[in-house]
Amino acid sequence: MGVGEETAQTLLQATSKATLITADVILAAIRSLNKVLSKSSIKANNVNKSTSNELQSGKQSIQNLSKHNVALDSIPVTNIDIKKMTALLKGYGVDFSVVKNKQTKDFNLFFKATDTAVISAAFEQVINENDDRSVDDKKSDKEEKKPLSEQKEEAQKKAEKHNAEKAEEKANREQEKQKNRGREKDR
Repeated sequence: MGVGEETAQTLLQATSKATLITADVILAAIRSLNKVLSKSSIKANNVNKSTSNELQSGKQSIQNLSKHNVALDSIPVTNIDIKKMTALLKGYGVDFSVVKNKQTKDFNLFFKATDTAVISAAFEQVINENDDRSVDDKKSDKEEKKPLSEQKEEAQKKAEKHNAEKAEEKANREQEKQKNRGREKDR
């Protein structure tokens, strides 16, 4: 081997060792960067969770509603179906809170002052739905309702009739199976 070949081989070995060392350093840097990023993403997730818990939307407690740092208004709700009202407000995407007045048994609806127009539209819609039903319809609904004992008896009779029909169908199927077995034996 000549001097040139030895030098070339020495240079090649030194280059390969330097490449391996550089790769190890880069790998260590990537690992430490990954650890730092994973810790910061965990912190970011925790911050996002805590802020999402604080700023809820839709129906919520009065305490959570006040955390929005917006002026609140309230309306006493007496003759309106509160369930319909809350469903409608959820559909409109309004942040609100329903608080029951223990003394009067009425409800107070708290909401952001910026949502006043939406609240009034929802009230109008619920009131119009209630007005559309005439007095006669309300009376006929009450007259059609039977006492619970009668409803229970009717349900039991209906269940017994249903069970008897199913039993009869099952017996008919069994008879058909037996007839088919008899035919198969005759063949």
